Amino acid sequence: MPSIAFKCAYNDGGGNDEYIGFAGTCSKGNIVNNIINEKVPWCSNNRCLCTQFYNNQLQGRRPINPCS
Repeated sequence: MPSIAFKCAYNDGGGNDEYIGFAGTCSKGNIVNNIINEKVPWCSNNRCLCTQFYNNQLQGRRPINPCS
């Protein structure tokens, strides 16, 4: 029997309204939300590129591919 899987991502509202627009699963807003607010296990792991980017004060090359 086939299975269905899906992932819900925090909408950081990349537009003029906080609920309109979506800047991507690895936007700065989502990185902060996944590490600080949601405490997603992989996103918060020191080996994760998002945590490394966050620990570098969101400077440098931002991860572009969702990994979780």
